[in-house]
Amino acid sequence: MTIMTVTTDLGLSYELDIDINLAGAGVRPEIWQQIRFTSAIAPAHAAVMADAQTYDDEGAQNQAKIGETGSVAFTIQAQRNPDGTFLPEVQAILDAAKPGTRGNAALVEVRYYDSNGADYAFQGVFSVDVARQTTGNQEIAGWSITLTSKGPIQVIENPVLSGGGTPAAAPIITSATPSGAGEGDQVKITGSGFTGVTAVTVDGDPVEQYLTVGDNVLVIILPEGDPGDVPIIVTNATGPSQPFDYTRTL
Repeated sequence: MTIMTVTTDLGLSYELDIDINLAGAGVRPEIWQQIRFTSAIAPAHAAVMADAQTYDDEGAQNQAKIGETGSVAFTIQAQRNPDGTFLPEVQAILDAAKPGTRGNAALVEVRYYDSNGADYAFQGVFSVDVARQTTGNQEIAGWSITLTSKGPIQVIENPVLSGGGTPAAAPIITSATPSGAGEGDQVKITGSGFTGVTAVTVDGDPVEQYLTVGDNVLVIILPEGDPGDVPIIVTNATGPSQPFDYTRTL
């Protein structure tokens, strides 16, 4: 008798990613951003049941599944940009959970999926509960997040299979210093999403010399241009940033 053996490998707890649509819940086209520095991602799909009992059941219970309620719990470690702001995906979650927020502004759209490409990928719109965690005198700050579905959870193709996993958002510019620089001068741009920058423009003119120092810092050499207030735009594979107003000289 031949005994067939199957080689397997361990599945790991961190092989699960969660992304948020920074464009807004239900807004198309989506701007998917991976929620970074997460732990304990725990999706759950609870069945919604209805009584389908008839005389044919002869007194036995007959519960029919008519849907499900989804929830996703996880924690986020607090990480700040150089200017003190939180990462854009964190800020989107905090904004949706602010007291007094109502309607669509209180919702987020997320997708969660197996990071190795298995057939486990879902997407939905959720309400948000946020609680500050690790609040001791010598602890790293963070948040405990609970998402509760609004409407059905959609089964989607795993984004890893289509090359859309662990996405980056379009760049966000928060500052450009020093103000008043001119042609050939060095300007330091801070913000987020600078990894994989494909283009930088100042007042529509391409910047030929730039250096990505990290995801949050970009250094450029100002091209020739007219003095005054001009827009700086940084573009990565996801798309362009919003124009950032910068005052330059010749």
